[in-house]
Amino acid sequence: MSRLAPDRWRNSKQGSLIDSAGAAAYRAWAIALAATKNLHEENYHYTSDRQRLDVISEYLFVLVHCADRLCSQHFAPEKRHTFIQELSLSCARHLQRNASEILESDNHRKLFILSLIHISEPTRRTPISY
Repeated sequence: MSRLAPDRWRNSKQGSLIDSAGAAAYRAWAIALAATKNLHEENYHYTSDRQRLDVISEYLFVLVHCADRLCSQHFAPEKRHTFIQELSLSCARHLQRNASEILESDNHRKLFILSLIHISEPTRRTPISY
């Protein structure tokens, strides 16, 4: 399992926080993709590429939510907002890039962010903007 260097998160520079969020998004994408492949290996049959991307999205939603809960314990509200917003946007970019190659339609980035906002609405304290 990969880990991000915690000292990078504690750095007061905005850039390193954004870099850490980008790295976390890359790992979240890898985890979601591996989990989706694992479901297939466990005889879960996807009916379409769209369904496979939806499952990846669901994993990403859970991982972003977990990151938000962890950040709420360790970051000041402004840093938490910056980190989670960049994490969400980076996850959306990964999804968009891969979905565009597979499905060649829709704005998957926007749909991902809107779904993430809708899912997190009851617990969201800081807005995610795209």
